[in-house]
Amino acid sequence: MSAVSSPRGASPIRELSLGVLDVGAFPFSVALAPGVEALGYQRFWLAEHHGERATTNPTLAVPLIAGLTRSMRVGTAGVLLRFQSALSVAESHRMLQHVFAGRIDLGLARGQPPHATLVTRLLDGRPDAYSAADHAAKVADVQALLCGRPPLSPFVPDALVEPPLTDAGPPQMWVLSTSPSGAELAAKLGSHYSFHDHYNPRQGPDAVKQYVAEFRPSPEVAEPSWNVCIAGYCAESAEEAKRIERSWFATSDAGRRQFVGTRDEWRLWLREIAESYGTPEVIVQTLFGVYDAEQQLASFARIAEVARTLA
Repeated sequence: MSAVSSPRGASPIRELSLGVLDVGAFPFSVALAPGVEALGYQRFWLAEHHGERATTNPTLAVPLIAGLTRSMRVGTAGVLLRFQSALSVAESHRMLQHVFAGRIDLGLARGQPPHATLVTRLLDGRPDAYSAADHAAKVADVQALLCGRPPLSPFVPDALVEPPLTDAGPPQMWVLSTSPSGAELAAKLGSHYSFHDHYNPRQGPDAVKQYVAEFRPSPEVAEPSWNVCIAGYCAESAEEAKRIERSWFATSDAGRRQFVGTRDEWRLWLREIAESYGTPEVIVQTLFGVYDAEQQLASFARIAEVARTLA
């Protein structure tokens, strides 16, 4: 598996940009976001999770977090699009982009929550199949409505096709994926792309390579633009790392790739991730089992410290 080349030929770790994907309980998000912004993190994404003491409505959470921060990009990563209408997602994020000075991201995901059949029934009453083709068509409709272009779906009134509300243009749309099919969709639409490594690290670099090779420029995104999301925790000591792994990793998310270790280990891991994915941006996911905002913030501070030593 070969590394992905940076589109401009520059070293992806010359200036490594960091972001946070928060999957924790929302009260901790409120405490965490201003702290990571002060550490230099440039994105704060909120995931949609149901039944896991986590944020269930990231679209509602985004303006609250954006209001607590000054310049960091804030977004949903992602909205589970199978449970939402393309129009409501586009309209909500267009409004947020207008209010928060062009620093809103919209990440779209196809993923299913745990207990999928029951949750699907509770969320929209239709436990029907939601295929990759269904998702691709819906993402294309969201993109068109975000950007003021007629969607592919028929019978959309002209009144719903409006130009962006702000000079900053539409929100950044990110296709989130854990497989090559997401890379193909992002490339076809000319959108930003985020690969979530913790679910499928084996296919990650190849998926990004496919995205870069097949990318078709869009009016909003002129050249390939991607990042990679990893899950992990940077501990103060090897003893703390072992404790975190014993208390959380073995019982909560076994089977997914997690980076739990010290600063020295993270220095190696960040360099390896940035080089194998050819990306200058790494998004770090909070851990389900670390329900402590101070503890998470300390980990993010250590990761930022390590990132500054990579150049």
